[in-house]
Amino acid sequence: MEHQENRSAHFISVIVIAYPDGHYKHYEGRVDGKIHHEILGSNGFGYDVIFYHEPSQTTFGMLDPKIKNQISHRANALRLLKEDFHETTHHE
Repeated sequence: MEHQENRSAHFISVIVIAYPDGHYKHYEGRVDGKIHHEILGSNGFGYDVIFYHEPSQTTFGMLDPKIKNQISHRANALRLLKEDFHETTHHE
């Protein structure tokens, strides 16, 4: 990535609920960012230390884990599932 101008990146997480009748629902969470030029931070795992989250103005590796867990792609997918929870649990 050293000479790449486009450093856009995103994390995606998908939760799928499959029903016995073959029907399913999916919930996709996404968080956008950029690949940072430096490794910053020691929190998280994987690409967190180079994933720059513009609204937070830092990498996921520098964020407090509690904050990251509120804004991550996983949190966004779970939030969508929670919003749809009543319908999901009452599917026939």
